Amino acid sequence: MRYATCLAALAALTTALPAPEKLYTIETAPGETRKVTEAEKFALKASGVNFFDITEWPESAPASIDKRQAVTYPSTLTQGTSVRSLTAKLSSSNMQTNLQTFTEFNNRMYRSSTGKQSSDWLLAKVKSYVPSGSAITVSAFTHSFTQSSIIAKIPGKTAKTIVVGAHQDSINGQSSTARAPGAGKSTIIITFSHN
Repeated sequence: MRYATCLAALAALTTALPAPEKLYTIETAPGETRKVTEAEKFALKASGVNFFDITEWPESAPASIDKRQAVTYPSTLTQGTSVRSLTAKLSSSNMQTNLQTFTEFNNRMYRSSTGKQSSDWLLAKVKSYVPSGSAITVSAFTHSFTQSSIIAKIPGKTAKTIVVGAHQDSINGQSSTARAPGAGKSTIIITFSHN
């Protein structure tokens, strides 16, 4: 009977223990990886340590990416007329409306329900700018966490790819609950709406 009581107490104790905290794999320098908790990631960021979180894509770590050929950037503006034409069409009230809606999601953290709601809103917003019958595609990219990434593909005149991005969540690097403004996504919405 005494053993049964001890066994029952041990079973109750182990079920009462908290689940182990999730560990993330980060790369702090080429080929240098380590496992850290989310709190440790924030502490590293706060102390000025730069790293890549490669937890979900360890084979795509920056150290494993081949060196790219050097790129020569233009030294003069060649599309000034096009840029001025688009700039004239920008609406600060439209930007304010989108930014207001986007920042009303109190927390856009990638694991929160409001983070998911904000990515659903963003997906619908970007899709609303795509003309019917267009070759443009907009889709949600599902992760292991709640929030989706939004991917819009706009076919160009060449096979070259241009990637434009901004973070969706509200994490500003100080803590998991600190607010970030959402201006990056708002800028992309504006850019996309004038495509």
